[in-house]
Amino acid sequence: MLYGLRYGRASSLKWLISMAVSFLESMFVTQPLKVLGFAAFFALVLKRVEDEEEPVAPLPGCLSSPGPSALFRARRNSRKDVYQPPLAADFEKMKTTHLKEQKAFALIREILAYLGFLWMLLLVAYGQRDPNAYHFNRHLEHSFTQGFSAVLGFQEFFTWANTTLVSNLYSHHSGFITDGNSKLVGSAQIRQVRVREGSCPLAPQLRASLDGCRAPYSMDVEDLSDYGEGWNASALNNSNRFSQAWQYQSQSQRRGYPIWGKLTVYPGGGYVVPLGTDRQSTSRFLETVQSQNWKGSPSSAFSAW
Repeated sequence: MLYGLRYGRASSLKWLISMAVSFLESMFVTQPLKVLGFAAFFALVLKRVEDEEEPVAPLPGCLSSPGPSALFRARRNSRKDVYQPPLAADFEKMKTTHLKEQKAFALIREILAYLGFLWMLLLVAYGQRDPNAYHFNRHLEHSFTQGFSAVLGFQEFFTWANTTLVSNLYSHHSGFITDGNSKLVGSAQIRQVRVREGSCPLAPQLRASLDGCRAPYSMDVEDLSDYGEGWNASALNNSNRFSQAWQYQSQSQRRGYPIWGKLTVYPGGGYVVPLGTDRQSTSRFLETVQSQNWKGSPSSAFSAW
């Protein structure tokens, strides 16, 4: 526990949660399944029908040996049958046992096939992972989040974007980021989600002193409208090269996925500004959207990549 605190509170909590989930999974899923599997194997496969010794009824008068040459004078009583056919109950019992054995073998085959599939899946997922991937990911995270904690407003965001983001996103080697190892595919994007105007009720006594009211972000109050430059709904123009920055793009259109932030879950859609493929064009795009007040007051969250 004390050793884990060296990695910080967030990493320690993730480690504890992972350990708790693994323990509960082992207690309530893995171990009960193993017990049931072994119980079924021993009960249905290894168990054999015990040989029941059938009592042999004496055959009175079957053989007679009055003299020393009894072997030659022995006779058989043909009215008595030595071998009798099995009872119907014994047949049903043997049939039931055989069916149980077949089901047990089928269950064992399914379990072995599932374990084989699980082993191959884990091998593909974790077998080829580079041991330096964790350190590489930490290095990228530290590079791009440097100074991000000081972002409290839109002006600080554009300061961070023009310094930390641009300097780490583009390297002197074309097509790579600043570490020289990661390939930059396509261009980076800045995306924001907004809250609708008037999304929360405002008391009449406060309307004169407050300029509108906006509820905390949720998918119910997310703004899905299209605008023109400067968030002007009446100035909608699709001919401008920056027009898509003011138009909402859904999660399916972007082929995105939700992001779990510190406050809530943000969908994969929003208002997107594609940046350039080099340092100069990206700086020019950031200057343009900053001058046109792209980060307006209803903005609730943004991400860059």
